[in-house]
Amino acid sequence: ESGEARAYEEFAEQCMADYDLDGWVNDTWINPNDVNYFINS
Repeated sequence: ESGEARAYEEFAEQCMADYDLDGWVNDTWINPNDVNYFINS
């Protein structure tokens, strides 16, 4: 076992931790409503 599977699993967990039912919880990411603001302006 090379440990790659565990590394991928940890990466997926990190990604899921940045998102919830209301959108991105980390300020690094942009929620769709933020993008729509610029499109609809």
